[in-house]
Amino acid sequence: MNTLRLDRLALCFIIYFFAAKMLIAVSTSRGCTSFVSKRPVSSPVGCIRKYASLCNKVPIRNNNICPNPILGFLNRRIDTTSDAATKSFAPSGVNTYSTRLFGTKLGSGIEGNVVVSNEQTALPNLDVHKVEVAIRAIRDILGYNTFDVALVLTDDDEIRKMNRETREIDKSTDILSFPLYDNIETPGKLPPPEFDIPDFYFLGDMMLSVPYVIRRCEEDAHDLTAGILSEDRGVSGAMASELDPEKRIPMLLVHGMLHLVGYDHIDDDDYEEMVTREEDVIRLLNEKMQLMESSEGRDVKWL
Repeated sequence: MNTLRLDRLALCFIIYFFAAKMLIAVSTSRGCTSFVSKRPVSSPVGCIRKYASLCNKVPIRNNNICPNPILGFLNRRIDTTSDAATKSFAPSGVNTYSTRLFGTKLGSGIEGNVVVSNEQTALPNLDVHKVEVAIRAIRDILGYNTFDVALVLTDDDEIRKMNRETREIDKSTDILSFPLYDNIETPGKLPPPEFDIPDFYFLGDMMLSVPYVIRRCEEDAHDLTAGILSEDRGVSGAMASELDPEKRIPMLLVHGMLHLVGYDHIDDDDYEEMVTREEDVIRLLNEKMQLMESSEGRDVKWL
């Protein structure tokens, strides 16, 4: 009887071992060698650093696009507080529960998740819920409201580390995008997912440095005082005259999310196409948010 029980346990172990190897093989096919963490990771930034070091794809250095989503695919497992995904992530050692992001195909009628991790301290009173609302509105405008998307609000040090590890650029920046889809032929139109499973209905991740945004606002304020006007178009042009960092963040999200759906600015044609779409999305986003504000009895210009 004991021998039979041991044989069954051995069989269960063998089945479990090969199932785990199959999952790792699937993860490797998407550009990462493993999705298993050797220690608890309590924040997306920790996940970003861990998985960025495992990515084996060639970095894209001419855009703020990074080669792999870090909360996405099989390793898209994040630890959140029990109240809401838009709250700050708990520090290491705090008991949390794990949440999986599962989007759905277009036309399902089920809105995708938006996860915002507020790990910055430069703007302690930042309205994170408003940031989440902006992401949902931009996602709707882009036509992928059933897809999931994630954002980490962080500082210069963290985004510099990520920029160095994923793009080999050792400096901070405003926003980085980690698209799940890297085979987009027509900007704005994602290809069918490789597998019709919830994990693949995911736009990707973004990482935004709030101190960087604040610093750029101060620099642009000096330029405006000196009478220096920006000739940039798109998000860059819109931000040049907006000195409130909280209002700049939705603009940067427009830029970052357009990268998630295949837009870039490597050459002149790409740039023209992207800034034209940015201007359209900014206009539509402002109209959408003003409508929401007015329905609540307020009239506030967002962008």
